[in-house]
Amino acid sequence: MPSYSSTMAATTYLHRMKLIGPFFKLIRWPNLVFIAITQVLFNYGVVHPLFRQAGLSPNLDHTNFILLCIASILIAAAGYIINDYFDVNIDQINKPDKVLVDRIIHRRWAIFWHMVLSMLGVVLSFIVSFSLSDGYFVLGFVNFLCVLVLWVYSTTYKRQILVGNILVSILTAWTVIIIYAAEIPHLWDVSPLVKQGYQQALTKLLRIAALYGGFAFVISPKKPRRLPRRTKKSPRPAPTLLKRK
Repeated sequence: MPSYSSTMAATTYLHRMKLIGPFFKLIRWPNLVFIAITQVLFNYGVVHPLFRQAGLSPNLDHTNFILLCIASILIAAAGYIINDYFDVNIDQINKPDKVLVDRIIHRRWAIFWHMVLSMLGVVLSFIVSFSLSDGYFVLGFVNFLCVLVLWVYSTTYKRQILVGNILVSILTAWTVIIIYAAEIPHLWDVSPLVKQGYQQALTKLLRIAALYGGFAFVISPKKPRRLPRRTKKSPRPAPTLLKRK
């Protein structure tokens, strides 16, 4: 007969396996796939052709691009986690059957994974940033700001229509602007003969990224999520026998 310890280990393993599906739902894995596809298409469908037309080669090589893409996915996943973490009270009323945090995944584990994914994403961003050019920390610093913005957005600005939509647009546009930002250090290394062509290519990239951000602003949701108001037919809170001091 199996021992008590082996039975407990098997039970713990099965419990952890059951959490894999809810965890992928929590981090919105289809959206993460869309982010990866967007960056791949922008890098290999826009950046590379523009630089080939100018007779130049991109500064962001394949390895650094993969690391940068992973960093973007990790930070976005952390953002989805913290978003659901602060929306627990609203989701328990609006969609109680779909609540993951505090029903299937413990709140402390949600915060833990938010911190781990955010930290890994920022660290990878700094690694790529410094590998592109010595002393160039823009990618890591801005991705660290993205982590802070995602936290503030989830706690405060998500319920403010204009500010919330602007923040979403900026964060969405950054998924492609970050590739543009990765090409900036190469501008300092090219010779004056090709510098003008390089600047023109970067200008075109920035315009495309700005259009992408404007499109994100147009399609972003315009109604903030709020707790429903209690109507006259809604049950009143039960009276308490404790007197207020």
